[in-house]
Amino acid sequence: MIPESYLQFLDVLATDERPHSGRTLRDHLIGTYEMLAEWGCPDHVATAGLFHSIYGTASYRNASTEFSKRDAVRAVIGDAAEELAYLFCIADRRGFFHETGHARPVVWDRVEERLIETTPERINELLDVEAANLIEQIDIEKIPPRAKGNYKQMMARAEGYMSPPAFDAFSAFVDSLPAPA
Repeated sequence: MIPESYLQFLDVLATDERPHSGRTLRDHLIGTYEMLAEWGCPDHVATAGLFHSIYGTASYRNASTEFSKRDAVRAVIGDAAEELAYLFCIADRRGFFHETGHARPVVWDRVEERLIETTPERINELLDVEAANLIEQIDIEKIPPRAKGNYKQMMARAEGYMSPPAFDAFSAFVDSLPAPA
């Protein structure tokens, strides 16, 4: 169950007024959280999923708050969840899949155009959040068949790094995509 303080904070951020994939950002964030929680991810990972795009992302530019407000976000959701949500927002997320297995992985900060060193564990957590994010928002009916190959490559790189429930869900999602002609 999502803590009431988190839901209230989503309201303060007006996530119910921001469109996202045919509904509200709030709906998408809650769906992402619920998926991560169902997979048994640690609380800070599920919480990061609930706030994974509040600063905006490379593909979702409609930020709910500014980077200068990170301390206020940390005060509500905690350091670990905020750091993960922040990295998700500033990163070129395709890089998560390329950094699996590295002893000293890096994330490309698309905002400040620099590399940020992180940990293998953090990359694995980011992969789980990305899997939930993609599964939760993508309308399979609207995805072009050529995309299946891209997602299969992502899946192959994530194997052994995503949590098993996230990997299984992502695999089922990829398998459900239309095959190229």
